[in-house]
Formats: sequence, structure tokens, C-alpha cells
Amino acid sequence: MAAPAGPIRAAGSRIGRAIPSLCLVLLLAAMVLIPLVAAGAGPVWKTYVNVRFQYALSYPAALFIPQPEAPDADGRAFLGRDGARLIVYGSNNVPRHSLRSLLASTAARLTGRGGTVTYEVLRSHWFVVSGRNGRGVFYAKTLYNGAQYKSFELTYPADRGRTYSAIIPRLSRGFRDLTASRGRPSRSDRDR
Repeated sequence: MAAPAGPIRAAGSRIGRAIPSLCLVLLLAAMVLIPLVAAGAGPVWKTYVNVRFQYALSYPAALFIPQPEAPDADGRAFLGRDGARLIVYGSNNVPRHSLRSLLASTAARLTGRGGTVTYEVLRSHWFVVSGRNGRGVFYAKTLYNGAQYKSFELTYPADRGRTYSAIIPRLSRGFRDLTASRGRPSRSDRDR
């Protein structure tokens, strides 16, 4: 059978020449879009809400396994498969400790003997302290609303620093005092 003549043949040759260009455009688009979509999707974050002390913490579900809530319902521990530990808890400020004294006692407890504080911020309604101890690295944040403290503490092996330092900003932003603004980020979250 002979090849078609006239306009049909001309259209076929133009399409044949356009296919490599179209493939190149699609390949370049895929190279740009696939990483963007993958980065945007990111890990799945879940939120733990504590009813008793009215706080919430968002955490990366792929890194932490939630443990049962504490018997007195003040918080929960989340264990990492690599030895990391994330604990979150609330406490009534019955002894009326200052935020500064709580920062000092938290830093002393987490550094232990020979540990070092590498970062510390104290504001009127919250503090952050992080550093190193014999077991690895720690990062702690406490929110204060006058009557209660709400805290989370992350500890992880030093060799996993790249993984955990990447999630700390979102972990910190995802820690909210729900009594401060009925679920919207509190002033302590906006300050960070």
C-alpha cells in the first residue's frame, strides 16, 4: 500500500517532527513539578489534643509512635524508632513558680552532669531551651498562661540531628495553648 499523498502526508510529517519537542517539554515539566509536589506533600503530621490542660501538639507521625495518655491525663509520650523521645505535658502552677525559675530547672534537668545549653530564649509567656547532654540533643518549649504550664521536650541521638533539627520549627509552631485564643495560635506561637 502506498503512502497517502497531499495534506494527510504533510500533517503526519509535522506531527512526527513535533513529537520529540513535545516529549522534551513534558520531560522538563516533570523534572520541575515532581520534586515540587513531593516537597509539598511532605510527611504526615498528626495532632494530639490534651483536654485536661487545653493544649495541642502537632507531630510527624512517621517519626513518633504515640504511647497511651498518662493516667492523670496531663500528657503523653511519643517514642521514636531511633531512640528519640517526645513528651508533652501540662501542669498547674500551684507553687507559683516564675517562668524564669522553671526555665532554670528545665535546663538543669535536661543537661544533666556535663551537658550544655546551646540556645535559650525567655519571653513573658514562654521559653525555649536546647542543648546537649550525655545522651544526645534536647529541645524544650514551655507555654505559660499564669495558672498553668504546658511543655514539650524532644530528646534525640546526636547523630540524628539533621532529621530532628529539620522538624523543630514546625513542632514548635504546632504547640498551642488552646485556652489563650480558642484554638488559634496564641501570642506565644506568634512570638516564635
